[in-house]
Amino acid sequence: MPQQLDRALIRPGHVDLHRSELPSREELKHLFLSLYSGGGPGEQEKQKIEDEKEKLQELAGGFSSYLPEGRFSIADVQGFLLQYKREPEKACENVVGWVEEDLGVDDEQTTNTE
Repeated sequence: MPQQLDRALIRPGHVDLHRSELPSREELKHLFLSLYSGGGPGEQEKQKIEDEKEKLQELAGGFSSYLPEGRFSIADVQGFLLQYKREPEKACENVVGWVEEDLGVDDEQTTNTE
């Protein structure tokens, strides 16, 4: 792609060229936790929050285990999770279908181009 851009655009200071790697399962787990671990509303709910943290850790581990490494970007996974913004359980229930759908689309595209 840099070969297609005008030299003035890619000279130092104008465009930083770097390729980012796709996230690991651990990074996807942290994305899940950061999305669903909101700030605590008050002192009276601290125990409830602690119980939810433990459950959330389990959900995050399960969620990330369904995602093949090197397949989805942070933006892909975040887009999926935002569909279930306040429903981490539903995100976990639906992640397998989402992954299978994505893999199926890629398989069809590969098959159709051969």
